[in-house]
Amino acid sequence: MLVSQRKFAQIVNRSHTYINKLVKRGVIPTYDGGKIKVDEAKKILEEYKDPSRDAQREANERRRQEKDIFAYEGEYPSIEDLSEEEKNQYFRKLEEEKQKAKEVLEEVKRSGVKIDGSFEELLGTMNLNQAKTVSEILTAKLKEIQYKKETGELIEKKEVEKEAFELGRRVRDAVLSVSDRVASIVASMSDSNAIKELLNNELRHALEILKAENGDL
Repeated sequence: MLVSQRKFAQIVNRSHTYINKLVKRGVIPTYDGGKIKVDEAKKILEEYKDPSRDAQREANERRRQEKDIFAYEGEYPSIEDLSEEEKNQYFRKLEEEKQKAKEVLEEVKRSGVKIDGSFEELLGTMNLNQAKTVSEILTAKLKEIQYKKETGELIEKKEVEKEAFELGRRVRDAVLSVSDRVASIVASMSDSNAIKELLNNELRHALEILKAENGDL
């Protein structure tokens, strides 16, 4: 049976926007001026992806209207729901942000400041949002240290070491403390996507607080 895209969206309880996007991307074929074969399209939907990800996929589609999908404020899109091109873009940006943070760390090390080794290991496990926030924190702190050096405010090398070490420790502690806060909540949850969202929100919140407090180190 052939029906319109809007009618098919109603039949399968999906948004018209979502179905239209699948049509435009070639996931669902159309006939006779854009109509859909119900049985065929239903089977495709079942094989396409986990229906529980529909909300995230539709959010991703809205974000694709932006110039840069990764410039959208808030949570980054679910990796599972990105196209291959977008996944490649995501991982390129992730490596760029990690590299920025590593370069700042190396610059601090060259000045003779010691950095907690566990901080570098932690950086390697971060997602794009977390790596970007940490990169911004480290860059801001390095600029502050450089400014103090140039203006003569920072004379003692031990003071530089103390600030850099304290920053690394606070970033590490902020991220690691998340597991303690949400352990009991996660234990009662069964939806892996909801768990992932909770952890990402908690991590982002912890890093944003640290970022706001950065000037107090």
